[in-house]
Amino acid sequence: MNPKRIRLKDIAEAADVSVMAVSHVLNGSGQGRVSVSKELASHIRQIADEMHYLPNHAARALRGSSIRVIGTINTGAMHPVEQRALVGLQEAAAEAGYHVMSTFSQSNHDDWADSIRAILSHGVNALVAFCYESEKVRIGDKLCKQEGVPFIPIRLDGCEISECEGGIQIDTKAGIRMALEHLRVAGTKRIIIYYTNFQDHWEAILPEFESDHIIAQKLDADQFPSIQPDTGILAGSDWLAANLIRHTPDLTPGTDYNIIGWGNASGCEYMNPKLSSIGLNLWEVMSTAVQNIVSQEKVNVAPITPLLLARESSLKQSN
Repeated sequence: MNPKRIRLKDIAEAADVSVMAVSHVLNGSGQGRVSVSKELASHIRQIADEMHYLPNHAARALRGSSIRVIGTINTGAMHPVEQRALVGLQEAAAEAGYHVMSTFSQSNHDDWADSIRAILSHGVNALVAFCYESEKVRIGDKLCKQEGVPFIPIRLDGCEISECEGGIQIDTKAGIRMALEHLRVAGTKRIIIYYTNFQDHWEAILPEFESDHIIAQKLDADQFPSIQPDTGILAGSDWLAANLIRHTPDLTPGTDYNIIGWGNASGCEYMNPKLSSIGLNLWEVMSTAVQNIVSQEKVNVAPITPLLLARESSLKQSN
């Protein structure tokens, strides 16, 4: 059996100091932000020797070089929205002088933790994680704290991040409000919120639309809401919106009814008619993540406001 690897967190606990202080003494990180006396530095090194700490020389060399790297981790096959988000991260990182190193993980928690340890061993300066489970957020935050590396979880599914500071999420309520306002202005007499997991969000804003006839239906993917003339639909994803359009060939969106998708998938503008959608403002999301890394301040930021991209599928004006 391999001996347990001593981590910076172990040394910090033994020395009764912060992980950042240990990282500063042993790895040279935190210049200008961490001040450690000579006596304390000597104490930290002594404890590290007593615990037989073995530094990761490859990681130290990379962190100490002029090459700056942001690591990313995602579970399994990336959703198209996440693929576009990763492109946005690469562009924002390049502008700030960073490279991006990506890894993928299986869905189970043990593999998620092992994948994070693996990418941290390469000496990344920060870790951005696309994760949609609270436990994975906690695992990532814990492992990154042990190595003194900023951890920034990102959720694009509309749920909130409460497990750690520095997370970035979408203002789902604002997106729903934009869609409902758009349908209201079109004179829609019956609004259906179709197959969405955003129940807490839309329930919170429904009082603002109490004069409207709004029906929320969470159906299986092979079930479809009943569409009548002058109906407006907010679908939980662009895929669901496209599937609903295919299922109702006798009705034309933008002519017989209005429909808005969610996520602004890359094919929305090529559908016939072009599909309106709530875009997730991915450039703003990833730019905010990089700004947090550059400033080295792990602070909670306001949820990113999405964008309404109105196209032909939601331009019907009711009589």
